[in-house]
Amino acid sequence: MSPNKMQLCTLCGFVLLTLKPFQTFGFNIQTRNVIAIAGPRGSHFGLTASFLPVDSETDTLGMIVGAPNANTTQGGVNSGTLHLCENILDASEKCSILRHYDDNVR
Repeated sequence: MSPNKMQLCTLCGFVLLTLKPFQTFGFNIQTRNVIAIAGPRGSHFGLTASFLPVDSETDTLGMIVGAPNANTTQGGVNSGTLHLCENILDASEKCSILRHYDDNVR
């Protein structure tokens, strides 16, 4: 290997090693003031989740959460469920199931 390629490899390795610790700090996981939302056991509640825009009037943060293995009220169909958590900042607030045959899911 030529000296130029060796220097380039060394430089690339150095850059990757020095940037690696900064990548781990890029994802914010709160470990002290945790808000845990539980769903039905065995439903894989939380496999998918999407935040809703903050409501500036009520200062609430909502979320839609998927539970692909949850039982539905439809006979013979296991399509999973979607849950609407209207205010995840309030620990007493429960999530409600969005039913596809209601007018609230399109």
